[in-house]
Amino acid sequence: MLDQGQTFLAHDLAREALRRFPDSVRLRQATALALLRAGALAEAQDVLEDLYPAPLRADAIPLRHGGEADEETLGLIARVYKDLWKRSGRAEDARRARDAYGRGFEASGGPWTGINAATLSWIVGDRTQAAQIARQVLNATGRDSPHTEADQYWHFATRGEALLLLGREAEAVEAYTRAASLAGQRYGVVAASRRQLQLLAAHGFPVPASLFQALQPPSVVVFVGHMLDRADRAVPRFPASQEAAVAAQIARHLDETDARIGYCSAACGSDLLFIEAMRSRGAEVHVVLPYSADDFLDASVRYAGARWVARFGQALEMAASVKYLSEESVQGDDSLFGWMGRMLLGYATLAAQPLGADPVLLAVWDGRASALAGGTADLVAGWPDPARRRVIPLGPPAKPGVTPAPHAPQPDAPRTQSAIRRQVKTLLFADVVGYSQIQEDRMPAFMFSFLERVAENLPPISGFVNTWGDAIFVLMDDATRLAEYALALQEVVCDTDWAEYGLPREMSIRIGLHAGPVFEGIDPITGALNYYGSHVNRAA
Repeated sequence: MLDQGQTFLAHDLAREALRRFPDSVRLRQATALALLRAGALAEAQDVLEDLYPAPLRADAIPLRHGGEADEETLGLIARVYKDLWKRSGRAEDARRARDAYGRGFEASGGPWTGINAATLSWIVGDRTQAAQIARQVLNATGRDSPHTEADQYWHFATRGEALLLLGREAEAVEAYTRAASLAGQRYGVVAASRRQLQLLAAHGFPVPASLFQALQPPSVVVFVGHMLDRADRAVPRFPASQEAAVAAQIARHLDETDARIGYCSAACGSDLLFIEAMRSRGAEVHVVLPYSADDFLDASVRYAGARWVARFGQALEMAASVKYLSEESVQGDDSLFGWMGRMLLGYATLAAQPLGADPVLLAVWDGRASALAGGTADLVAGWPDPARRRVIPLGPPAKPGVTPAPHAPQPDAPRTQSAIRRQVKTLLFADVVGYSQIQEDRMPAFMFSFLERVAENLPPISGFVNTWGDAIFVLMDDATRLAEYALALQEVVCDTDWAEYGLPREMSIRIGLHAGPVFEGIDPITGALNYYGSHVNRAA
């Protein structure tokens, strides 16, 4: 997951594995690296201290249990310094990072710490030392290349960086090109090399454009498109006879964009054609469904016939991941599809950013507006950057200034009659850690002192708020404002000396944030507005 750039998933996997294997040095290193890539420097330091006491002292050299210098830990400690320098921009922090890598190289002789020491030496102005260390690294990597592809990538990328620092550009390009050919779908390692070159270029090193070309980030594609026409559609839009033509156009656009990662749904017609085209080119596809696969199959696939049902099953099996946005059965609510479009963009953006890429939208669209929230037209219109949008036209285009003749509504997603509608909300649940252990005679202090202190220091909100016992439940439309509210809640609880209020000094709070479609209704017993559904349960 780290190699693929899936930083947060890698962190969660490593944390879970550490519960089973608490003494694993490798898992602690992986956890620290994931935290560093996420920008959580303090948390990474905490993990590294478990590998070696006080690892950030200037003279600290962490060792394996057998006394051998551990380059991985040395490099991670130096990486903390490097990231601190990137935040501060101060020359003294850059030198401290360089010195930390240098100590690691002296202790282990490893090429990773060595090449970073060489690059940072160039950046801080010690060009002679940069060349000296680069030659040592080149000699160290001049031996036989490693057997595994993972090690081979770094072998050639490190040689490329050393050759570049020594002014041997042609050989550097050759080494980086060889490294890129070994990366496969491990896009995260290529992104790391590219960031190192960008760092050099930002500080005046003449990095040739051909190196950036050799280390191009993957193209991440968000796909949306119309379903195959139903038999009762009054005005044809995507008849079955157009399947081959649309499939060819999708394949052509994927070739032109060199698509390597895709996010889409899996309706019959455009979606499934996209998935099949991506898999035929060896690319990875992530499928997002608004609700359960069985409900989606009934609503958006089965009407097209057994062949499309089989292709749907194959698509889910071939997908790198399948995400379900709701656990309830479909209620015919358009908000689910509008939310799915936003989630497709969100997932793609989170995947693309660590790799240095920007998502591209590819749409199969008839060019007509639609009343359906979350339909293809809605997603095309709402795409944030028209320059990263490609449209495959479907059917005769609508003439400018001419309103299309009215016809029976044919939405991308079928709707059923329902008196209850979902609304997409952002949700916060919070409760006090150790609340059940508060003595009975301390309850008045909690109810009045704790809640009053919290209320005084929270920003005003326009949303739904409810409390019971130690729990706080908040809903808002705006995710950013709710995140700010959560941080304010965290700050007031953690920065208050609760002993002054007659409560345990170390009061703490758990906060969960989530977003999703929820049901809104009036509670028949209390007569008050309330929200419910699986996403409320998930947040809680």
